[in-house]
Amino acid sequence: VIDEIHYFMSSIRGEHLRCLLSRLQLATNNIPVRIGLSATIGNLTNAAKWLSAGTNTVCSLIKEDSKKKIKLSVNYYETNEDNKEISLTHIFKESNDSKNIIFTNSRKDVEEFAHELQLLSNKYNRKNIYNTHHASVSKQLKENIEKEMKNTDAPLSIISTTTLELGIDIGSLDKILQIGCPYKVSSFLQRLGRTGRRTGLSCIDFFVLSKNNPQSTFIDSINLDLLLTIAIIELYKDEKWVEEPIINIKPFNLLFQQTLAFLYANGETTQ
Repeated sequence: VIDEIHYFMSSIRGEHLRCLLSRLQLATNNIPVRIGLSATIGNLTNAAKWLSAGTNTVCSLIKEDSKKKIKLSVNYYETNEDNKEISLTHIFKESNDSKNIIFTNSRKDVEEFAHELQLLSNKYNRKNIYNTHHASVSKQLKENIEKEMKNTDAPLSIISTTTLELGIDIGSLDKILQIGCPYKVSSFLQRLGRTGRRTGLSCIDFFVLSKNNPQSTFIDSINLDLLLTIAIIELYKDEKWVEEPIINIKPFNLLFQQTLAFLYANGETTQ
């Protein structure tokens, strides 16, 4: 079972997985059943071709037409010190006393927002804990945070980059808060899909902070994060459009690695 198949289709890791499946197929003289899962596939036909490659079998497409309701808001703040404090307080109020994931686009932002939000929680004697989750956090600490989120009903928020975008099971959440804008419609859907498991209502709040220079030209004053946020929402809401994974990968480094692995396993080959 290949979960989040769209991720594997556009990465060398996916090609590595297909190599291993092909070698397993040769070693056992049997074609293992392959099942691909994803909630954010833009082209099901391409996904079917990728999944069945090297098997000479036909892949069946099963599409779920769920009608989950969506509740979202977009909050925009102009740049100045007062509005920065207002936006931070708003994020705190929306995340306090509940279980949430707060997504940002950089590790630096994760650490800064976690620190500032925890200070507010302590200041107002609230119980919400703000943990961090990104690629630089140790594996053991991330697993502890994931386990805690899954097994508690106490107020808890995790501030993360893309590391919690994929299907790590952390239980039911109340809402998603997005600081800035995700760069893909598929990322928006992955994050949105984290909520609504209990209620059937997926909730996401966007917080867009302006970085305008008062002396800038009109073009420079346009906030790209705000435009991207609106575009991503409209593309999915009105057109149900999702990016297609890029699958024209030619990983020559993987070819070399698999050649050595095959020789190591078989001793020699004439192929």
